[in-house]
Amino acid sequence: RVHIANGKLYYYLMEKKTGNVQPLYLQIIDLDIDQEPFRVSLTSPFEEQTYTVEKEVQIAADAINENGSISKVEFNINGVYFDEDSTKPYELNWTPTSEGTYTIQAIAYNDNNYSVSSSLRTITIKTFNPTDLTGEIYRLKNVATGKYIKVLGFDVLESDYVSGNNALNWKFVKTTVNGKEYYNIDSEERGILRATGEGIDYTIISTTKASPAVDVDKIWNAIYNQDDNTYRFEARDNNRFLYNQNDGKYYNLTAEATDPRSKWILEVSNENPLNITNQEIETNSVSVFPNPAKTRFTLSFKGFFKAQIKIYDILGKVVYKKDTSGEKILINNKFKAGIYLIRIIGDEQKVLHAKLIIEE
Repeated sequence: RVHIANGKLYYYLMEKKTGNVQPLYLQIIDLDIDQEPFRVSLTSPFEEQTYTVEKEVQIAADAINENGSISKVEFNINGVYFDEDSTKPYELNWTPTSEGTYTIQAIAYNDNNYSVSSSLRTITIKTFNPTDLTGEIYRLKNVATGKYIKVLGFDVLESDYVSGNNALNWKFVKTTVNGKEYYNIDSEERGILRATGEGIDYTIISTTKASPAVDVDKIWNAIYNQDDNTYRFEARDNNRFLYNQNDGKYYNLTAEATDPRSKWILEVSNENPLNITNQEIETNSVSVFPNPAKTRFTLSFKGFFKAQIKIYDILGKVVYKKDTSGEKILINNKFKAGIYLIRIIGDEQKVLHAKLIIEE
């Protein structure tokens, strides 16, 4: 998980090794932000995230007074006082009771009763509808094996859960074929899942195709079982289901409705998308110029035949995303002034990252 404090961004990298030997390394990026001595910022919930009616939402803030102490932090919802906390960590839980769009704000007070306010953060509250899987990022966990679906290149493999590994994250995108709605199962790292045919043994593979797509081998029915809160995913309408075989791979196979290898638990992933746990992190193979930039800037990087570029603001929101087949790209500036983090994902999930400053 990413943590931002005192003008710096902190996160851990886990070295990719087998067994229990997986060393952790702390990475720190100085955001070059001049901080006010008395300040407060929200750390939860995340901007533009969707949460569920009658489910607890954590509201938390980071409050600092370099010239004194903090007496309390108040939290407002839609501009109305909700509750307060006078001890670190400044946090509380809120259980929303109705759908809608809500703004969250933290207000910190010092011992002289002076106050500072955080920026507003907007979230959406929705009623849980098990037949509508859009709007969330999920991890797909098999009922029989307890393993998760992971994408690695074109391969779709089983995996244990690893915090921050975006290769385990999936979203469901609706698409319509002949008047009927289906889903594309879309990887956050790569592309949508394909249910192959007899020619390659009905293996499930990853593609580079973006959603929404209407190809008959890339559309799925989501079938919800309310008795145990699980799902089965049927490849189009052919009575073949996403199946975790005992060889550690995934197939679209015929299966009884009670077969646990064809049943899936959907876990909502609320992790900050800036988590980086890919195979390799480099900073000396990418350059941004000019930097700081005002109207446009160029990214130059080496060693990739194809790459995906993502740019995040400091709240972890993706503000730019593009695939490219070159080693240089010119980006016209449509961003507000501030600090941004650039993430370039290339061949074999190799990652480069850099910092970008946009001036007014």
